[in-house]
Amino acid sequence: FNAYSRLYIPIDAKVATITPSVYAGYTLWHNELNTFNKNIEYYSPDFGAISLINDHLVQKYYGGIGLTIAFKEIYKNYKSFRHSINNKLTMGYSPKLLQDQLPKLFYDDLKTYEGSVAYEFTNTLIAKNWNINLTLKQGYDILRVQNPVSPLEIKLNFNIFNYFINSTEINYKHSGTLSPGEQRLSYITNKSRIRFLKYFYLEGIYTYDTTVNINNNLNFRNNNTTAKILAGINIWRIAISGGYEWAGYNPQISFNNLLPTTREITLLYNAECWSLGTKATFSDYIINSIDGKYTKNEAKFYLLFSLKGLGDSNIEFLNITK
Repeated sequence: FNAYSRLYIPIDAKVATITPSVYAGYTLWHNELNTFNKNIEYYSPDFGAISLINDHLVQKYYGGIGLTIAFKEIYKNYKSFRHSINNKLTMGYSPKLLQDQLPKLFYDDLKTYEGSVAYEFTNTLIAKNWNINLTLKQGYDILRVQNPVSPLEIKLNFNIFNYFINSTEINYKHSGTLSPGEQRLSYITNKSRIRFLKYFYLEGIYTYDTTVNINNNLNFRNNNTTAKILAGINIWRIAISGGYEWAGYNPQISFNNLLPTTREITLLYNAECWSLGTKATFSDYIINSIDGKYTKNEAKFYLLFSLKGLGDSNIEFLNITK
């Protein structure tokens, strides 16, 4: 169980929007098969602690403060396009919590930082039929002695005539020493969509993530690479799409060792301010258990509903497993 809440108040000034914030989080681990080490308890001098409830239950609570300064847009209009620059400075403080003996179930779940400063720079070119957006974000931990520089986050998006849309995200540690098992390039994903003949589109998604957990006990590496292709048609308010996904473990960015895992089909009706539809996925997994490896076949059916301004829902109503 993991819960997180953040309270913030934007204050609009002449040159920037200043947003102070406070946040708190709570995580509960339950392990019925094994007992936790009684020495894992850790209490921060500030607001935060990891404590043992019983042999099978451990809780963690933490809190922190933050401040974001988003400077006003700097722009210039040219004859055929607009050039826009945005700058944002983010500062935060959170207690340091050590949880080396706890399960690492969520990425970024380790609260080991104490004080961080991050600078975000966004460069945008906007024209009538195309746009390009580049965002660079660099963080720095002012209280950390070793490896104070955070990975560089890069986001690149562009749209050409709404017929070719691409988005790329990269997370790269360009300086400092690496932790055991850590790599310079920790994350890259690319999503491209091509629209043709007005109603049809083809979409490809590739993700390479080196932060996935490696289970040495089973001598098995979880999938760190996925590739997905989608094809669809939008006619009037009806949208129909089908997709195929491959997954596997790769030591570097490539399509090697990828096996087909999931097929999906989606039917959606899009109204002015709401949408309703259904999705079916058919997946094949290779399960590594104490008894050895076996294949798991699973079919899931979802009800899709979204309301403009409120968000989306994805409700699973049927699961068939073999």
